[in-house]
Amino acid sequence: MNSKLFLILFFIWGCHSSPNSKINYPIIWEEGHKLKWSDFKGTAPANPPHTSRSHIKISYNHETQPDTEVFVVQDFFYPEDGFCVKGQESDYLLNHEQRHFDLTEIYARMLRKYLIEFPGHCDLDSFYVAGCDTIYTRCGVAEGLYDTESNHSLNHAIQTEWDNRIDSLLNVYSNYKNPIVKLPTPRKHSYELYDKNKNRDSKKK
Repeated sequence: MNSKLFLILFFIWGCHSSPNSKINYPIIWEEGHKLKWSDFKGTAPANPPHTSRSHIKISYNHETQPDTEVFVVQDFFYPEDGFCVKGQESDYLLNHEQRHFDLTEIYARMLRKYLIEFPGHCDLDSFYVAGCDTIYTRCGVAEGLYDTESNHSLNHAIQTEWDNRIDSLLNVYSNYKNPIVKLPTPRKHSYELYDKNKNRDSKKK
């Protein structure tokens, strides 16, 4: 069994602090499960530029099984790296952070959709690397735009627009909620083709 693990994307929304040494078990995005302030276990630094921070990551795992390629694409929130300034824990601000989590889930679903649509006639390794690069770049742009346009939630009207937009996109990609994608193993991976050509060249010498 050939197993590969790729952690391809992470975002820290808000200000940065030194890494936390505690074990940081992630919360997986699940429909119907909302973040709580008790999930934000980090400590706010002195005079942070933003009131709260979320650490969100798309985790991408690929395992080759007999005749099947198994991909697991998940959206993670890391509690030990999230914080809120004490006394500022409002439902409104919590929704803003939840929407960062939701927005990243949209792009995780886009990646699952991309993998499902693998055409089968091209190299799988090159296909998913190209797709991951494109999708995580788009996700980073969208997350930054969300904070910029909503002014980190301070613009209530724009925040509401983003809430509605995110809900709509979650619905558009609702067929891709399952984090597991299974595909038939293509005839050759790029590394297998490389080994075959390498052996062929050695025989010519």
